[in-house]
Amino acid sequence: MQPSACLKDEIMRLMKPLLTIDEVAKYLSLSRDTVYRLAQSGKIPAGKVGNQWRFTSSEIEEWLQKNKNTQTEAVQPKTRRKK
Repeated sequence: MQPSACLKDEIMRLMKPLLTIDEVAKYLSLSRDTVYRLAQSGKIPAGKVGNQWRFTSSEIEEWLQKNKNTQTEAVQPKTRRKK
């Protein structure tokens, strides 16, 4: 019996290499804390394995392409308020 196309897609998605938060931070040139906040707020595609965040390289690439001309709130530079 052949698995359905949907099941095949899901299996392939799950077999893609997973990246750690440190690997994603290095790849995106962001701090570990910034990547953590993005993942926790759902602004970057991520999932938890146990208590650790994991990312698929393909989803990070898609997210990067989609967001390359915009800055997310968590990544925008902080501005100082005038007193």
